[in-house]
Amino acid sequence: KQGAGIAREEIEIEISEEKYNDIKRVIGLPPINKVRRTWKLSDGYLLEVNDVDAGMDSAFMYAEVEFDSIREAREWNPEDAGLGEYLLNEVTEEPGQSMGAYWLKTRGGND
Repeated sequence: KQGAGIAREEIEIEISEEKYNDIKRVIGLPPINKVRRTWKLSDGYLLEVNDVDAGMDSAFMYAEVEFDSIREAREWNPEDAGLGEYLLNEVTEEPGQSMGAYWLKTRGGND
């Protein structure tokens, strides 16, 4: 399945391999494997395509475009960037479509 969306707020930070291994040990569950590829669009925005848990039964891909504001995101038209057929399914506001929901579904999350 593929999706595109107005992203909820994210915080991305770089951490050392040592800190990553500490976090993995504390969580005690396999991390979500996400491979991201990024392309610059003709309108200057960046298209990020994410391949999540490739090779697993639950694997899926999704695409997102980063914006500075919700208004900017709502005004953007994928057809203007030649992506009208590719970015058909807006799932941001749909229940169960977040990475947190995916974590709970695939990693147990009952603790």
